[in-house]
Amino acid sequence: MYLFRLLPALRHRSFRLFVTGQSVYLVGIWMTAAATGWLVYRLTRSAFVLGVVGFANQLPCLLLAPFAGVWIDRLGRRTVLLWTQALLLAQSRHWGL
Repeated sequence: MYLFRLLPALRHRSFRLFVTGQSVYLVGIWMTAAATGWLVYRLTRSAFVLGVVGFANQLPCLLLAPFAGVWIDRLGRRTVLLWTQALLLAQSRHWGL
């Protein structure tokens, strides 16, 4: 297929499964962010509160990103990928009850 020649990594079934799973996950994250913003604004009718909630949502990334880069370089990609996916699974199972 043309797509396999364009992106050789897609020849591997495991990588295709990973990309598909991550795509579904990201769509879910975007839907959650949109729904949260919509709900906050609908309940409060305040652009300020909506901004505070949006900022609070991004604050952990802002604070942890510089340290996470160093941590990932030291641990290795595979180890970090396995741990982050396991933590995301645990989080989704906890909140999905």
